[in-house]
Amino acid sequence: MKFLLLGKGKTTKAIEKFLRLKNQKVIIACNKDELEENDLLFDLNLLQLKDINYVIKSPGISQNNHIFKKIQKKMKVISELDLLTLFNIDTKMIAITGSNGKTTCVTLIESLLKNANYKVIVCGNSHEPLFDYYHEFNNIDFIIMELSSFQLENLSFYHPFISCILNLDENHLDSVKSVKHYYQAKKNIYKYCTKSDYFIYNVSIKQLNERKIPATIKRMDPSLFYKINMFKMIKPYTTQMMVLYEIVKILNIHNYVFIKTLKEFKALPYRQQVKVVNNITFINDSKSTSIAATKFAFDQIDKNKKVILIIGGKNKRLHYKKLKELPYYRLLVYGEIAKIVKKKIKDAIQFEDLKQAFKYAINIVDFDSVVLFSPASSSFDQYKNYKERGKHFDALIEEYEKEISEAQD
Repeated sequence: MKFLLLGKGKTTKAIEKFLRLKNQKVIIACNKDELEENDLLFDLNLLQLKDINYVIKSPGISQNNHIFKKIQKKMKVISELDLLTLFNIDTKMIAITGSNGKTTCVTLIESLLKNANYKVIVCGNSHEPLFDYYHEFNNIDFIIMELSSFQLENLSFYHPFISCILNLDENHLDSVKSVKHYYQAKKNIYKYCTKSDYFIYNVSIKQLNERKIPATIKRMDPSLFYKINMFKMIKPYTTQMMVLYEIVKILNIHNYVFIKTLKEFKALPYRQQVKVVNNITFINDSKSTSIAATKFAFDQIDKNKKVILIIGGKNKRLHYKKLKELPYYRLLVYGEIAKIVKKKIKDAIQFEDLKQAFKYAINIVDFDSVVLFSPASSSFDQYKNYKERGKHFDALIEEYEKEISEAQD
């Protein structure tokens, strides 16, 4: 077979290595600054290529890219997951997607299965690419895959053994055709499933139609919370907990392994990470890249607390006016979205960067109040990723703590 790979991100590099190992013909097309010997330029000349069986694009190339749209009309575009079907790789996959909470969910699943003595790998989206692990496929029981909409949008025939959509809220509107197309990409996770596969169904997702899901459906069980004692650290992650319980039932894992996994759970960094300084609660929720994630973070805070909310980041064309519904004391916004939010929400206070917003927050905050950093957007306007952004917020807290300590000496 002959493959055209678009882009030179870590995903396509991993795919290239795999395909060459399988003695397949591979053509790489990329931007001018990435060009190496034998690579082609990512431009309209690619339309002249002959006998291309399949095209796989890097997740970083938008569906709206005018070159990609023309290629898609002429050639068969597939997802990296489809290679598992093309090369008869039958290692079972547990695949998780959704607008928020994916990384925490796959981390919990990994812990559960390891506690049950299964051999697993975790890959995709926030992790290393799937095909970085191709040499391990025959030696493991499950692939646990965290899937973004970008990884699902061109799925053509692969179907995971167990799949779930955690939630659906608008996101990535700067890279997709519409909210409808974004939701459809997520729904592709079950599109090619059979009754031998399982789909863990969240009945609260109004965009799903149960009758159109071809897999065996396992409904999340909200009564679970009455059956077991809730652990403090797991309380914000009720959806992930329900997913975990359904996997327990599908794989016949003993309940004590489930309880053990919950007891061992530790929240991942930059997800509602709390630090109290001088009776002020700082919450570092840098992983929040959508409005829904920020609303969720707000819901975890005591309703009697005065909350200063800091948001900011890259413009993803989201409906930021929805943030007006939150009962914040002050809304501080920085970065690329600052002017846009200010137009939609008149009482928002605009800053150039996070440091400026933070300094303003500590000047107006009262004792026993909350400074919530939940950006509601991606970090790529001013930071490499959400982790770098989160580290900066931590550093600002440490700097403030040092100032308070020196003032008290």
